[in-house]
Amino acid sequence: MYVFVDESGNTGAHLFDEAQPIFLTVALMTRTDFDAIYTKPIANLARAAGDTQLHAAKLGVARIEEIARPLHKLLQRADPRFYISRVEKRYIVATKMFDLLFDPGENRAASPHIYLMRPLRITFAVKFAEIVTEDMARDFWASMMETNPDRARGGMIQFCDDVLALLPGIQDKGFVERIGPAIEWARENPEAIYFHSDGRIARQGHLPNLVGFGNLMDGVEVQSQAWRRPVRRIRHDRQSEFEAALRWWHDLYANASPERVPLMMGEMFKAQRAGGSTFEISTAEASPGIQVTDVIMWLFNRLHREKEIGADSWRMMQWVFRRARQNDFSFDGVLGALDERYAHIMTEPMDEARLDAAREQLAMIDAATKGRVEAYRAEKDAKQIEGDKA
Repeated sequence: MYVFVDESGNTGAHLFDEAQPIFLTVALMTRTDFDAIYTKPIANLARAAGDTQLHAAKLGVARIEEIARPLHKLLQRADPRFYISRVEKRYIVATKMFDLLFDPGENRAASPHIYLMRPLRITFAVKFAEIVTEDMARDFWASMMETNPDRARGGMIQFCDDVLALLPGIQDKGFVERIGPAIEWARENPEAIYFHSDGRIARQGHLPNLVGFGNLMDGVEVQSQAWRRPVRRIRHDRQSEFEAALRWWHDLYANASPERVPLMMGEMFKAQRAGGSTFEISTAEASPGIQVTDVIMWLFNRLHREKEIGADSWRMMQWVFRRARQNDFSFDGVLGALDERYAHIMTEPMDEARLDAAREQLAMIDAATKGRVEAYRAEKDAKQIEGDKA
């Protein structure tokens, strides 16, 4: 299969731009090479619209509507599938705050079950984001993107201090009981937290472009499995700022292990995405598939912002939605998906025997967490003694 990708809403590391709160990544996926087959028909449509290529922002609503019906028929012949990744930039900040401070692999005082069980991880990440002020979130993000490791670590320590100052006023004492020790531990042991990213590509991995690309690779893999076809090529619209990072992440996904490993709550994970595929950067002018993706993305964006499109354009988009998978990486989208999948578990009554078993298991988790904290303290003290002797 072949994949053609475009994106919209790029603000780089500026995640608090109120004019562009959303980053979109859209893919057209076909069983055959769309660019090789439909170069001439797409060029004819562009000429009919009075231009040399299909560039939606330039064409506008009226001219897209003029070609929507023949474009729809062309797509029906091609029989593609679509993938739409919508990333809310402020939700990225929320997840990064939680991931970087509450990963039990680094923070010995963090409760492993909260981080490793997806329903708890998402719930706690959202609750944590709710108590953090916007100024604190901005300072956190600036520190995380800092190129100087000492300034980055200082920013993380200040963030921990600011959070700890808020905790006495939080009414949910169970929440405070779980996050307080982890924040205190990170504050006292900043050397254990991987907060500063060395190199541009590593820092860019935090940004919407690469979050959206990761979601895209998930969607491409799902479609590849559904069609039982390998991914031959992914062709991405030219993006000079992130080209090196996109290539690096594609190579990481495409060459990862294909083995499936079990996670908690019955989930399975496979690291490989689009195994064996090639990745190309192309101009829209050279790729009819990217041009079509641009039109679909532009119309989707207008619909999501509740702006008008033409009747034929709307009929085409209804057809697209029936053939599309969507990933909504936002507060509302993630919480909605969480409720849909796990609400029955959260609301299911539990008898006393199950509650007792859960309490026993939680006590074991807490004891193991305490053991990790004590082991790290002993290790740190030993290193300090060796340093003093030296």
